[in-house]
Amino acid sequence: MNNTSAVRATAAVNGAEIYYEMRGDGPPILCISGGFGDGGAWQSVAELLSDTYTVISYDRRGHSRSPRPEGWTTTSLDEQAADSAGLIESLGVGPCAIYANSLGGAIGLTLLLRRPELVRLAILHDPVIASLSPDPAQANSSLRKVVAPFIDRGDLAGAADTLLRVLNGEDGYAKLSPVQLERMVGNAETLLGIDFRGLGTLTVDIVAPAVPLTIACGAESADFLTAGARRLAELLQKELITLPGAHVPQLTHPTAVADLIRRTVGGVEHGAAFDSGVS
Repeated sequence: MNNTSAVRATAAVNGAEIYYEMRGDGPPILCISGGFGDGGAWQSVAELLSDTYTVISYDRRGHSRSPRPEGWTTTSLDEQAADSAGLIESLGVGPCAIYANSLGGAIGLTLLLRRPELVRLAILHDPVIASLSPDPAQANSSLRKVVAPFIDRGDLAGAADTLLRVLNGEDGYAKLSPVQLERMVGNAETLLGIDFRGLGTLTVDIVAPAVPLTIACGAESADFLTAGARRLAELLQKELITLPGAHVPQLTHPTAVADLIRRTVGGVEHGAAFDSGVS
């Protein structure tokens, strides 16, 4: 693993102050986090790739080290994609490859379709897109049932901790450092009060993207977490790639994520048809 030190800074983007980390040197890759919005989950992947690529991760607005903008009470996939686009432009790294996970997958898809000139290629893993479900209102019912008892008694921290265990699995949960766990549990109000209400509906038409797109899912992810990937692959007539582990392989299987990124970016660089090497 390459232990290249990270650049840690903030950028004024789209009316928000976005904390980001940048490692390595070479073609740029932007990693977009899902629920809990913490860019620290990408550290191992970034260190594995930093010998060849510049890897950028960031805390989504209102999460962890990106403060909540004054008066900000609602969000949308368009706003979140505009944050990603603004960061790419602020850092001067476009067009770049993107790897996006979970709710980040919905953000990455919106970015890809809204601002294709900023995206070189995209990999979406377990994109959570409620509006693609046959019954969007029930798409996240499993998660709501898990957190409802905690919310009913006003225990947002307990709700967040339980969600982290469900979404990350016990293996992924165990990979979180105490500092990162504290940050992510501290994101409960933003996640439960803003993100969950605003990030379920696509506002862009799903059409064949202008750049290469890979859609992946976790081999051990729950069905409701892979539904978006399966439906998106069907709509766009794409092969669905399977990665080892569950919903957050960047924590549990960073080498597999890094290898997929290397193969995908390398295939595009050499004009080759993409062969994932995983099934």
